[in-house]
Amino acid sequence: MIDPMSSIMDVPSAGGVNPENQGANMENAQNVQAKPLASVKNIIEMMPGEVFSAEILDIQPGIISLKMGEGILNARSLSAPDARIGDKATFVVKDASPGHIMLEFLRGPGGENTQVSASIVKEALSAANMQHTSLNSQLIENLVTHNMPIDFSSVQRAAYFQYSMPDAPFSHITFLLENNFAPTERSVQMFQGIVNGELNLKEEAANLLRHIETGEFQNPSVKEGLTNILNKYENLSSSQSLALDVQSGDLGRYLTELRVMAEEMGSFMRQAGEDAPAVRQSLENISDIIDFARNIGETKMYYQFPFVIDQKENSAELHVFKRKGQRKGGGKNASALIALDMAQLGRVEVLVNKNGRDVNVQFRSDMGRTLSVVNGNGHKLSDLLGDKGFLLTGLSVKMIEEKFDLVSANNEKKPLPKNIPDYNAGAKRYSFDMRV
Repeated sequence: MIDPMSSIMDVPSAGGVNPENQGANMENAQNVQAKPLASVKNIIEMMPGEVFSAEILDIQPGIISLKMGEGILNARSLSAPDARIGDKATFVVKDASPGHIMLEFLRGPGGENTQVSASIVKEALSAANMQHTSLNSQLIENLVTHNMPIDFSSVQRAAYFQYSMPDAPFSHITFLLENNFAPTERSVQMFQGIVNGELNLKEEAANLLRHIETGEFQNPSVKEGLTNILNKYENLSSSQSLALDVQSGDLGRYLTELRVMAEEMGSFMRQAGEDAPAVRQSLENISDIIDFARNIGETKMYYQFPFVIDQKENSAELHVFKRKGQRKGGGKNASALIALDMAQLGRVEVLVNKNGRDVNVQFRSDMGRTLSVVNGNGHKLSDLLGDKGFLLTGLSVKMIEEKFDLVSANNEKKPLPKNIPDYNAGAKRYSFDMRV
């Protein structure tokens, strides 16, 4: 039988990637971080293999000047770029040290319509110990197109994800790379489950309660022990549904307590020698969903959670973005998207753009009557924000043309909905009051 990985990973007789040492190479690959290059101050952080695009300001023999954010980068160039002054070109870092950087031109204007040179592709594949196949060559092309690193570890991680998700769009692979997910089967399953809506905190919490209540345990006392642990965390929800009560709950505290509770229950079951597969799976899924948000917390803020309002349980997603170039500690400007799935109102996406004390809000829904309700109650929102010291400077309502999703926020080729500013510079931890 032909090993499906052989079409992606080279299997040389010695020193390369093979099924026996693949796991070790994948583990080493986890430590590589793909960071967006925004300004000249990032030069000290640049690593060989990093790919970025910049405007060419000047070209001299062996030297090239690039516009990097608000600064200028003067670097040595291995070859004359096939581009002109004023063009935006793509480069790969060949060598980087304090006060010294060597670049190699990848491609010029035309972006993804311009093919990366065969020598660059061959070099990247050889460095990663991968076969020079059409599939692997396309992988390098895609990495360059998305300004992703093409060093040994990054290429191997990308190859693993591509092999694990052969039908997934490349935007999913770049999401996993940029957020430093470990190249493991569990990471891939968790990511696909959340993106496809198969892993949902509301459903998993409900499953956990049901399995504890109706499940069969080898040791009858385990059910009582799990129930006692559940009762200890009464702040999770007054309705005992493990959902956030927006009238009194704090989102950060709620998720922390839910994660700690899941860990305590899992530890209790292990000590009791109880398997209970359904309960264990629900606990693992709850932990995975919460840990997923922590994993991407360096580049953005994303949470999904169930919440109770007017004694009805609903589901929500929260995305928080920060403008590019925002100075550390300058939290005056922020943007957030809150996606709510509610039984009576359908899907509602609320885009909030905060500039100092001014707030602009856009409501999007897949139900016309929901937008009519929002439109007729705009004055109440203005009053609520006013009570918190904010001024509502704009309110708009519109139908959802395309549902917002997590990967969209990571894909520069698919911009965010109107009124959301630049978002790829990293997210700040915000204290979010769901009551507002």
